Amino acid sequence: MAKMRQPKDATWDNLRHAIYVRQAIEAGLWDSQAGRTLDVKEVRAKFGQEI
Repeated sequence: MAKMRQPKDATWDNLRHAIYVRQAIEAGLWDSQAGRTLDVKEVRAKFGQEI
């Protein structure tokens, strides 16, 4: 895992947000690698948004 650099004036809220974003991205990457994703067409069809 790469280091997360924050500015010297970063707050705990800034750090929490950075951790949350990183975890969300990593979870998405793991889901993608495991084949747990949907094609845009499938999502649009599911919500009645056919192109």
